[in-house]
Amino acid sequence: MQAGDDLSPADRFWYLEIALGAGRPDANNGVGEKGYGGPPEPETVRAAREEAGLTQAEAAQLVHATLNAWQKWESGDRKMQAATWELFQIKTGQLDSGA
Repeated sequence: MQAGDDLSPADRFWYLEIALGAGRPDANNGVGEKGYGGPPEPETVRAAREEAGLTQAEAAQLVHATLNAWQKWESGDRKMQAATWELFQIKTGQLDSGA
């Protein structure tokens, strides 16, 4: 067994995305902020959902995720993929799709 064999396909993609430096770099690598660069912090996910006026179940459905996954993103038990974060922001009007 090699390092990373225990990761889900989605987590492997996220790991490679970060390891290869994908996304648009900015002054602080975009981690925890709106836009590109990395996964958001749990507090940021929760605040964005509340700003959109959505329940956790509604937010999860919007990005084709399970309620359990969304709850883990908000609790910090799991990091949301940057692509999922961007999709959520676009669908809720919190990020311009032409960014």
